[in-house]
Amino acid sequence: MRDTRTKNASQKRSKKHRKKQVFGRQSIFAGGFCIVAALAIVIGIFVSNKTKTPYEKQVITLYEKENESLAEQQTNPEAGMDEGISSGLKQVRDYGVKLPESFQNPPIFESTFTSTGDTVLDTANRYAAMYDYDKAIETIQAVSGYESNAEYTKALEEYDLEKSRLFQWNDNYTITHIFFHTLIVDPEKTFDVSLSSKAQVIAYNEAMTTIDEFVKIIQKMYDDGYVLVGLHDVAEMVTQPDGTQIMQMKPIYLPAGKTPFVLSQDDVCYYEYMTGQGFADRFVLDENGKITNEYTLDDGTVIRGSFDVLTILEDFIEAHPDFSYRGARGTIAVTGYNGIFGYRTSDYWYNWNCDYFDQQNADERQRMYYNNENIEADKAAAKEIAAAMKELGWTIASHSWGHIYIGSSSYGRVCWDTDMWEREVAPLVGGTDIIIFAFGEDLDGWQGYAADNEKFLYLKQKGFDYYCNVDASSEHWIQIGANKDYFRQARRNLDGTRMWEAVMSYTDSSYHNRLSDLFDARDIFDPARPTPVE
Repeated sequence: MRDTRTKNASQKRSKKHRKKQVFGRQSIFAGGFCIVAALAIVIGIFVSNKTKTPYEKQVITLYEKENESLAEQQTNPEAGMDEGISSGLKQVRDYGVKLPESFQNPPIFESTFTSTGDTVLDTANRYAAMYDYDKAIETIQAVSGYESNAEYTKALEEYDLEKSRLFQWNDNYTITHIFFHTLIVDPEKTFDVSLSSKAQVIAYNEAMTTIDEFVKIIQKMYDDGYVLVGLHDVAEMVTQPDGTQIMQMKPIYLPAGKTPFVLSQDDVCYYEYMTGQGFADRFVLDENGKITNEYTLDDGTVIRGSFDVLTILEDFIEAHPDFSYRGARGTIAVTGYNGIFGYRTSDYWYNWNCDYFDQQNADERQRMYYNNENIEADKAAAKEIAAAMKELGWTIASHSWGHIYIGSSSYGRVCWDTDMWEREVAPLVGGTDIIIFAFGEDLDGWQGYAADNEKFLYLKQKGFDYYCNVDASSEHWIQIGANKDYFRQARRNLDGTRMWEAVMSYTDSSYHNRLSDLFDARDIFDPARPTPVE
C-alpha cells in the first residue's frame, strides 16, 4: 500500500530509475579509479551524459566544464556576509587573529535553555527539552531522597504533564531528508579560479553550501518547528518470535506543531584537493575532548572552531536542545580512498608497504599520492573522532570506498569497493548499517530492489539495512522493502543548484522551486556566490 502511494509521488522518476545508468568513464579497481575520483571533485554530483535521475539532470558535469576556456569564467559578485544572519544570534567568535573579510565566522547562538545551577536538574531538563521525558524522570529518580526535594518533585510533575501532551507523528513516510556537503568557510577563496580551476569553482558553486546559508537554514527550520530525528528513529529492524528480523516504522512522539526531519552530510573526508580553497582542514578533539574543526589561514596560522555541519549543529543543539529528538543527530557519510575526517588513513593509497595493493598500478599511485609516514597516527586520530561523533549521537555511513556509481558499476566492482570500505574504514568507525549512495545513484528502480538483485544481496549480506539515494523531485520519499528487509529514503540537496533554482522560480517559470516547504530561498541564498549557478 505504501509503495502505491509513493509511486504516485514518484511517477515522473520511474522511467529514469528503471534504466541502468552507464558510467562513461569506467574506472579500473586501482589507478584508473583514482583519476576519476580526483577529477570528479565535488563529491557526489558529477554524472555522465547518459540516462540521469532528476537530481543529476540539474547539475553540469565536471568533464564538460573542464574543456571550457578560463577566459569565459563567470564574474563573482561582490562577496560578503549578509547583515543579521537571523534572529536569535549573538556575537561572533573571537580567534585572537585577524580574519579575512570574506571569512564566514559562525555565530554564537543565543540559548533557549535556562540553567538552574543544579547539575541533576539541568541534565533532566535537557532530556525533557529533547522530548525524552522518561530519561528526564529516571535522572531525577536516581537521586537518593529526591522525594523530599521540592524542585525535583515539581519537575517530575511537569515532565509527566508534558509527556501526556505528546502526539505520535502521523506518518513516517512523510519525513523529509535533507543533506549537505562540506560547508564553504571563505567564499572568496572557494570561488577563486586561480586557486583551483573554473571547472572546480563551478562544481563547488553547484554542490556546496556556505556557512552563512547553513546557519540560516537550520535557524529557519527551528523557528518553524522542525525537529531533527535519526534514520534509526524513523524505522528499525525488529526481531520476530521466530528469530527473523523485519524493518518496520518506529513511533515518534512530539508536541503538536513539531515536524521531524532527517539530516545527513556527504564526503566528510576533507579531500586533499580541497586544501587551501576555503574549507576546513579536518576534525580534531580539543583539550576537553570536544570535536572541533581546524582551518588554516593564508599566513599559515591554524585556528580552531565550528566550520562545518557537525560542529555548527552541535553548537546549535547546545543552545536549542529542543531541535533534537531524544538526542538525535545527523548521519555522516564517508568514502575511504582519501582517508576520513581529514586524516590520510587509506593503506591502499598512502602506505607503500600495503600488502594488498595491486603492484601494476604502483607507478600511477606514486605520481598521485605520497607515502604517509604517520598513517598509523592518522588512523588512531580518526578512530577517536569517530568514537566522539557516535558518543554525541551521530551515525556514520558508507559512501562507498571509492565514491563509485553503484548502480552502473559491475557487480565485481561493487563487491571490491564494499570490501575495501569494510577493510579500511569500518575498523575506524565501528561499522555501519547505512549506505548513502555516491552521485545519488541507486541500485534499482523506485518499485523496489528485486529479489535477485545481486548487488543488493551482497550489501545486505555485509550488514546494510538503510539505503539512501538523492532525489529532490518530491518533499519526501520512503520505501520499506516488500520483504521488509530494508529501509530506503530519498534525500534533498540543499546546495547552490537547488537554491538558485528556487530563487529564479519567482521570476522565471522555467525554474522549479523544490524548497518552498522548508524556506524562502531568497532569504537564504548567499550573495557571495557567482551567478548564475548553472
